Amino acid sequence: MIRRVGVALLTGLLMLWVPLAQSRPVSDPDNPHNLSIGATHGRTQATDNTQFGANEICIFCHTPHSATALGPLWNRAAPDMMGSFPLYNSASLQIKNIAAAQYNTTDYPNGASKLCLSCHDGVTGIGTLLDRTITMNHETMSDVDTTATFDPVIDLAQTHPVSFVLNQTVLDAMTGGKVHLPTLDLRDSQDRVQCTTCHNPHDDSAEAVYNTAGVPPFWRHIAADPADSYDELCLECHGIFRSPSDHHTDDF
Repeated sequence: MIRRVGVALLTGLLMLWVPLAQSRPVSDPDNPHNLSIGATHGRTQATDNTQFGANEICIFCHTPHSATALGPLWNRAAPDMMGSFPLYNSASLQIKNIAAAQYNTTDYPNGASKLCLSCHDGVTGIGTLLDRTITMNHETMSDVDTTATFDPVIDLAQTHPVSFVLNQTVLDAMTGGKVHLPTLDLRDSQDRVQCTTCHNPHDDSAEAVYNTAGVPPFWRHIAADPADSYDELCLECHGIFRSPSDHHTDDF
């Protein structure tokens, strides 16, 4: 009996602890990806309560009917800028010359990154869905104010490379030995690095729980010491992490 009570007590304590380590799901009105009229974050959201779907949350990305094949029950068209997105480039970027990495293919960006950019390209209407159009307080991400840690318009020329394969074949073609395969499940089903490698679009962990300076919004990994979250996730792929001022993408 005492043992059972002890197990129950431990389970209860763990249940109390878990929310502290997680955060606001997208259903929370304070999660910035909650774009419904009921959101309380004061950023981007629907404004016309009479429009069908303005009170919904998932509808801005997903629909149970007539979805596109771009993503799971995806309710958005491909980004308006498809075919003209810039590439990250540098003299030491190796993946651009490794065929197996499939960087800068005709379908660029692809996967989850392509889905993210159906809002974050700064051109596509945020409220423009496949099955309806919802009036928003900001028409595009270009109309949204930047924050101290995040520009809502994603410039692929200035960010970490995305939509490329990172597997053993690619690693074997690299020189320098500064990159390795991540131990965490960070790549997509085709071994590609995408925006979702570092960001979880549903869970606003960094901002909601810790609000730690230097940890980007929707950061996928929160360390035991939140201040280590950025470095620890980078180290999943980068064998040598230098100073924050260095381009941590160059060795790819």
